[in-house]
Amino acid sequence: MDKTQLLRGFDEDWDVSKINKSDIIDILLNKHKFTKTLQNILKNEVNLNVIINNDNNGFIYKSINKKYEPMKNDEIMQQSMDKIYKHLQSFYEETITNNINNYDTKYFDTINKDINKGYTQYLYENTQFKNIANNAIAYFYKLIKNEAEKKYNDIMIEKYSY
Repeated sequence: MDKTQLLRGFDEDWDVSKINKSDIIDILLNKHKFTKTLQNILKNEVNLNVIINNDNNGFIYKSINKKYEPMKNDEIMQQSMDKIYKHLQSFYEETITNNINNYDTKYFDTINKDINKGYTQYLYENTQFKNIANNAIAYFYKLIKNEAEKKYNDIMIEKYSY
């Protein structure tokens, strides 16, 4: 069996199919939306495609060439934040569109403004905010490091076994 099929590449969107509607509401209502999103995303083992090291470098699995490649941790954090933001926007849109619980959409508009504000602060305005966010993202990647390394080893064993 091709083990690479059991792993989504970091160069792709994360698989959020296992995040249910109540989890999405919990994420949107949470004060720490970005880290809560990543935490939920990393519960799905197909998304364990990042290995963060203690130095300034890590490894990401890229599906385009089906191999791990080195990447600076800062770049991993930036791309992770971009992807998290994209998923938060999608969660917001899905919640507003489907609104099966008849939530007050004005409240969710405020949540969307908070999402945009946090992302803007990360990108342009606040170095302290960016450092805190990067540390939180790194923390969650380190929590799954052993599992991500196991996936890496499984792929390497399969790739180089005869």
